[in-house]
Amino acid sequence: MSDDKFKVLVADDEPTIRELMQLLLEGDGHTVRTANDGVAALDALKEELFDFLLSDVKMPQVDGLELLRRAKALDPDLIVILMTGFGTIETAVEAIKRGAADFLTKPIRNVEQIPLIFRKARQFQSLQNEVKALRELNRLQDEFLALLSHELRTPVTNIQGCLEAMRDIFHDEISDDVRELLATAIQGTTSLTRIIENLLLLADLQNDRVVLDKQRADLAQLLDDVSREIIQSNKGKVKWSLEEDGGSVAANVDCKLLSRAIGNVLENAVKFNTDREGLCVTGRVSREDDIARISISNNGRPIAEENVDRIFRRFKQAEHYMTRSCDGMGLGLPIARTIVEKHGGEIKVSSGEEDGVTFEIDLPAVK
Repeated sequence: MSDDKFKVLVADDEPTIRELMQLLLEGDGHTVRTANDGVAALDALKEELFDFLLSDVKMPQVDGLELLRRAKALDPDLIVILMTGFGTIETAVEAIKRGAADFLTKPIRNVEQIPLIFRKARQFQSLQNEVKALRELNRLQDEFLALLSHELRTPVTNIQGCLEAMRDIFHDEISDDVRELLATAIQGTTSLTRIIENLLLLADLQNDRVVLDKQRADLAQLLDDVSREIIQSNKGKVKWSLEEDGGSVAANVDCKLLSRAIGNVLENAVKFNTDREGLCVTGRVSREDDIARISISNNGRPIAEENVDRIFRRFKQAEHYMTRSCDGMGLGLPIARTIVEKHGGEIKVSSGEEDGVTFEIDLPAVK
């Protein structure tokens, strides 16, 4: 059938309704078959495929709700619209739960609207199918990435171990040039290991395979601990300062996971601005009512408003991949957001017009 011409099965024990619907729908160019009860409708559904089933609810032997259930079992893509002269909210809700696309109450006053209802129902089903396909695609992508990461982790770990062993065993026998090459190779395997771990963590987070091990934590201490390693690895390139409002600001968190989220945000604040002289990054912990807030600000490049949402999407960066200045798969901030949201919090970003970006991590505070 064409996109706007359908094959319709009309099931109703009232001959007048069957004839009216057949006349109306055939006049609109649709192909129509009728059935005088639920049993006849099921026989028709077993014999041929239909785009739509338009059925009365109150019929002998097999009523409309049972017909809906069996029809959907025979053909999940069948669009079912139920009609009844004894409509109740409970019946309508039950019909929708079982998969009905619409529920009409007799007498149907605007019968000429039924073809329009059909077209809208088909459009809605198309959207549902697209969403279903996208979800399946995301599921397959997550499974593939998790499988790939598992398969890569062991050989990469072995390679890194061999490189480190060569560096240590032959330290006094190799030249500075070879030592530098080994250091570069080890750094590369370390980066690859981090990417693999990020892929595995993101897949676990998004598929609810991570259970939070929460405990009370001082957020200023947590931020200070995380910052040391990152700032140390960028020593000489960035000035770091930590501000506190006074008094302890605490939250119940999974310290390991939240440290990962904070670290990803902090790395982002530093990583994309290490070429700028006088880069300053400031951490701040504060409390507003029941919200514990971790703020991380820099005086680096601003983020364009149209890119604010983009940076939290997987495999995305604000810069185009052909011209961007930093390596990475765009996983750090999506992981940070997912971790924060699993804690019942949210992560926000704001940017100045000329320079400066501020990330805010809001979490439920505890005393």
